[in-house]
Parts: sequence; C-alpha cells; structure tokens
Amino acid sequence: MMNTETISRPRTNARDAARYPRFLCVDDNDFARDSLCAILIHKGWGCKSTRSTEVALRWLADCPEPIDLLITDHEMPEMNGLEFVRKVRATNFPGRILVWSATVNSSEKAAYRELNVDAIVSKSDRRESLLEAIAELSAP
Repeated sequence: MMNTETISRPRTNARDAARYPRFLCVDDNDFARDSLCAILIHKGWGCKSTRSTEVALRWLADCPEPIDLLITDHEMPEMNGLEFVRKVRATNFPGRILVWSATVNSSEKAAYRELNVDAIVSKSDRRESLLEAIAELSAP
C-alpha cells in the first residue's frame, strides 16, 4: 500500500525552494494523487499530499509554509469536495483552489463557483489540461 500522507520537497535547494509554488493534493485515489505529486515534484515544485480531508484541514491550520494551490477531488469518503472546500474557505485560506474530479455535475459546479473555486478540471481531460490549469493558477 502506498503512503497516504506525504510531505515532498522540491528538487531544488532550500534557498531556491521559497520561489516555487507549494501545492496540497487531496484525493482518496492513491494512484491519481501520487502521480500528480510526482509530476509536480519533477517540475521542482513543493507538494504535500493526503487521502484524508481531515489531515488536510489540520495541515492547512498548522502549516508554517503557505500553500499556494489546493488541488482536491470531489468524491471522497470522509466528506465530499464541496464540504471540504467550505471548511477550507471558513479558515480564510489565502491560496487558490482547483477541483480535479471525474464527477462534478452542473449544480455542483455552480456551488463550487459560489465558494470561489478557481478552476474545475475533469479527470477525463488530457493531463495537459490539468497541468495548464495548475501553471496558470500558480503563476505570480
């Protein structure tokens, strides 16, 4: 079984790492989450990942380093993405939020827009669509 809670550092040295965006990926699908984090780390960016929304909420509350972009799935066992994003927004999270999910209907998309989610990308889209959205949202 894969590690369900990871903290990964960028491939750069510590001094340069502060210039690169930091991501938090929350997805109960181990393969999707770990694959995305591996891509982000390969690009030299910092990435934390967990399958648990509760762990993610604790990290966001306690993290000494700010998270620039939160990437979350919609369908998860502890709480769905909408509930999770509502809780994240209640913490005054200053970063951006991207929902990356296979199943988000039109009413759920409207609810995410009301929560000021920055982007929604379907898991069925090409990987490049996700990476383009991440690059756009993590640009200074």
